Amino acid sequence: MELRRTFLKAMLWFLALSAVAGVAAILFADRFHMWRMTAMGFTAAAGAGLMIPTSLLVDRAKARAAGLLGMGAIIVEFALAMALIWADVVVGFRFEEELAVTMLLLGAAAVPGMAFLRIMNWKGGRLAGQVGLTLCGAAFVVSLLALWWPTPALPPPKWRLWDTAGSVAWLGGLGALSLMGVGGGDRRHWRWLGAMAAGIALGMALIHTWVGGTGGEPLWVGIVGLAAIVTLANLVWFLRLTDGQAWVRYGTVAAAAIAATVVDG
Repeated sequence: MELRRTFLKAMLWFLALSAVAGVAAILFADRFHMWRMTAMGFTAAAGAGLMIPTSLLVDRAKARAAGLLGMGAIIVEFALAMALIWADVVVGFRFEEELAVTMLLLGAAAVPGMAFLRIMNWKGGRLAGQVGLTLCGAAFVVSLLALWWPTPALPPPKWRLWDTAGSVAWLGGLGALSLMGVGGGDRRHWRWLGAMAAGIALGMALIHTWVGGTGGEPLWVGIVGLAAIVTLANLVWFLRLTDGQAWVRYGTVAAAAIAATVVDG
């Protein structure tokens, strides 16, 4: 509780300082740097504000790892934002686009990473969380490589790395979520069908990206559809419903199967 109060006070102070800097930017001639001070204050306030909900996770033993990851990501995001605001003035650093995209990539990786860390502490979620966290980290590293590595020093075209990161992220996520419940004591072994379908689709996508080739798209779409249906069914079965609401599970899966069939067709 005391930690959250500290973050709240820091957020309010940073907002006040940003307002003062904004007024100074209007009144004084050195508006260029004053506007940077304003941006810095609002960024610090946003970071302090985001620390409040993540600190709630740190208070819970089963969610502590997810909360620590979130807090670490916020700190790194703040450092990147400061570099984006000031680095070109201090050291003549001019990679604004790369820094901005890095911030987006970090946020896109941190949120599912926190989710998978949380899933690891659920009953039957350890394997799904481990697989999802590993693939999430791999996609993040590959995307950073595609973003920052100098093109002359990297023989493959960067689009191959971007495609690889995207494929690993979303197809790997499907495969990981289809493993929810493994080791939890139930007998829904059909969930492995979704994991295998996602793995095959990921392999086909990587082969197409790095080796090439034509054809096979309808088959790939069908395999992805199967992985999506099984993953959805696996997640829907975790919903706590009364006996009279059981039809919702079957109706949802049936609607997803019909949609996948229409897309595949």
